[in-house]
Amino acid sequence: MNPSSLLSPHEAIKLALLAGELLLSNGSETNRVEDTMRRVLASAGYSNAEAFVVSTGVFVSVRAEAGDITSVKRITKRSYDVQKLIKVNDVSRSFAENRITPGEAMSKLEEIRSGTSGYAYSFVKLFAAGIACGCFAYLFGGSFMDCLNAFFTGFILEVLLFQLRKGRVADVLVNILGGIMIAFLSLTILNLGVGTNLDFIIIGSLMPLVPGLTLTNAVRDVLEGDYLSGSARLMDAVLVAISVACGVGTTIKLWYHIFGGVFI
Repeated sequence: MNPSSLLSPHEAIKLALLAGELLLSNGSETNRVEDTMRRVLASAGYSNAEAFVVSTGVFVSVRAEAGDITSVKRITKRSYDVQKLIKVNDVSRSFAENRITPGEAMSKLEEIRSGTSGYAYSFVKLFAAGIACGCFAYLFGGSFMDCLNAFFTGFILEVLLFQLRKGRVADVLVNILGGIMIAFLSLTILNLGVGTNLDFIIIGSLMPLVPGLTLTNAVRDVLEGDYLSGSARLMDAVLVAISVACGVGTTIKLWYHIFGGVFI
């Protein structure tokens, strides 16, 4: 007998909701989340179940003998962790192929939710953010020193973002503070005589804050017909851009107002 078929409706819903929560909260697009949840429910013996996902929550409805059972999970915190997405996909595939039991699947998903990426992964992420910032500064025409400054600023920015998000600071405030820090560090470094072009340093350093994945998922959601989620993600991307622009613009304006420009 297929062990998945022994799951009660409530257990199946709990498993599907946890998988959907992990995918949505770590950057997956809406269509992938719904597809994964439906596969989990079908593997648990509930092929007539429905899954509905928006940018801030997941909904599951299962038709059981006692009547329809519906459950909702609200997503309040979102980030982008590809490593967790890969792990959740592996668990869902293993469960769908009956290579693991429902209990093992639930245990693995709980470990993914409570686990951290580790110091090695965190350092690689910080270093990669710096490399990306330096490369973008070069791509836009910056000098070697501009690229080096963008690398340093991007690295420090990623450290700040990690600490702020760990402290559950609101995303809008995180982006504003990130923009302030980028502009302040870039102006300070250029004022010390290191680098040649403020614009290239700031543009390169902004890359970790650019909502590229959010915008991409918004377009994919719209193309898949998920207009509600697509519109919400698009507004999220616009809000990020406005927040970053406010942080950078305000800092530059105050710097020039107080110091009269970059004096080197």
